[in-house]
Amino acid sequence: MGNWKIGFPEGLDSVTDYEDGKLLYDSYGVEPINLDSKMMCRAVGKVSSVVGSTLTLESINNYPNSSDTPFTPTNSSLEDDEYNNGFIRFLSGNCQNEVYKVSDTVSPDTLVSSDTFCSDGVSAGDYLEVVTGSCTFEFKLPRNPIRRDFKRQISISAVRFPYYSGGLVIPIGFQPDDYVFSVNMTEERDIDRLELFLNHHLDFKGFDGLYSTGYKFNNDDGLAPVVLETGTHDIKNQFLGTIEDYKIIKDAQRGDSFWEVLIHMKNYSRILYRGI
Repeated sequence: MGNWKIGFPEGLDSVTDYEDGKLLYDSYGVEPINLDSKMMCRAVGKVSSVVGSTLTLESINNYPNSSDTPFTPTNSSLEDDEYNNGFIRFLSGNCQNEVYKVSDTVSPDTLVSSDTFCSDGVSAGDYLEVVTGSCTFEFKLPRNPIRRDFKRQISISAVRFPYYSGGLVIPIGFQPDDYVFSVNMTEERDIDRLELFLNHHLDFKGFDGLYSTGYKFNNDDGLAPVVLETGTHDIKNQFLGTIEDYKIIKDAQRGDSFWEVLIHMKNYSRILYRGI
């Protein structure tokens, strides 16, 4: 059945206009949407020094990271360009909960932004997290999703509006489609990275969608959908949706390193069959 991926379009986190971000999803049913090749990564640390738009960090733990190393105390450095176009969220200090775009990552401990941290009140000792922008999670073979459930609910009622003597009837139509799939996982790094991705909601500029939509800025465009891709090199099936909820089950009877994940998506775009 081929490999499965779930992710965002390539370059979503580098566009400067919401309309340009939407165009990345518009392939007119001819070409597949190119998914971003970056992995979902996250690092936490403490500000050691701040100069203008440059942060130097200490007490770093970079996991899961682009090198795909296990969780250990030795993950204490960043890789060059690892979090470019991602974003920083401050966890403490004067800028707690504020989010900034990353323009450059310099190994082993430096993050650069186009914004000036000093004037906003960032100071040494503040804690932060930094995450990737647009990215893709690939389910490893042979443990691709083992079950898929698709449900469409049809609303047969209609709404009648007065219109001269006959009236105008508008059918309500379809409810949003439900798509649920389950997958078994046996690597702790994979389950940690997947859980991080499922909590990763972006807007149409690849920025923190929950922050730009509900906390700050006037983002009327809302959240960008994820792309679920299945199939082989000949035919790829893609459809758009939003992560509605997920459930992670750990069954001790199957071993200490066995997880079953149920992912529930709301689909508002038809499934697209494209030849490659």
